Order: sequence, then structure tokens, then C-alpha cells
Amino acid sequence: MSELKLGLNVAGSFENAAGGFSLPRDFAQADLETSSIPAAWFVSGQTRTRSKFLGKTRDRLAYAVYWECGAANFKWHYDKDEFLVILSGDAFVTVENEPERHYGASDFAFFPAGCDTTWHVPDHVRKIAILKTSVNRPVAIALKAWSKLLEKLGLSAAAAL
Repeated sequence: MSELKLGLNVAGSFENAAGGFSLPRDFAQADLETSSIPAAWFVSGQTRTRSKFLGKTRDRLAYAVYWECGAANFKWHYDKDEFLVILSGDAFVTVENEPERHYGASDFAFFPAGCDTTWHVPDHVRKIAILKTSVNRPVAIALKAWSKLLEKLGLSAAAAL
């Protein structure tokens, strides 16, 4: 099986993939976990989704997943910040009361934690998503200060985590 190499790097390298990770070019043959769009969010179409965990950052605040679904209409609530890249297919997404946006292959999007969306997928969509757990501002400032201190002392911030 030929593979598509993706070198995504979020807040350091992924623990299980030095220098990146590999995805199969033919996802129909890939070992993916099957799930469903939550019933409370489902509007119409196919409920089945398939996904694969790809890796996580050392601090465990961010991780990457491959995710796909067939033709469907559904609502989605983001409990984590999500950066995504569409690999194939199309999606029309409405964020709360804003105008609908079209996302297709190679498009990038960001949905902040707490955001509510409505998705219309006419045929299918495949994406890579980087999900990040939000930390409150005082904790983020403290972590930045700690990292700067370690850097000034010549120590690695990653080693401290």
C-alpha cells in the first residue's frame, strides 16, 4: 500500500512519530475505528464516521486524528480548539449565526473551543484534525514564564514536562 507522508508538528514532535506520521493513500483499506455522529447532533444522512488517532504532544494538551464521514447533515459542538485540513471531499459549515463557508481539499479551518457549528457534507469529507485542550490564561502565562526560566538556565522545557 502506498503512503502519503504528512509531517505535522504541534508544540513539539508527536511522541509516536519522530519527524511525522504516515497515512495510507487508500483509506478504504485502512484500519480505522468506526463510530457515529452523536444522536443529539445528527440531522440527516449517514451517521457512521471513521477515525484514527495519529499522535499526541509530549505535554498531552494536543493530539492529531484522521476523521471521515459520508453524506450527512449534523451539528457539532467543539469542546477543544480544533485546527483542521480537509484531505478530500467537501463540507459546508455554518458557525453559529455567521454565513455558511465551503471547505474543500487542502482548505484549513480553525474552530475554537465552545463553538457550535452546523455541517452539510454532500458526499464525503476526510480531514486531519489537531485538537488542543485550552488552558486558562493564568496557567498559560505561568507555563510561558516557566519555559523562559528553563531556557535561560539552559534546561529543556520539554524535559521538564
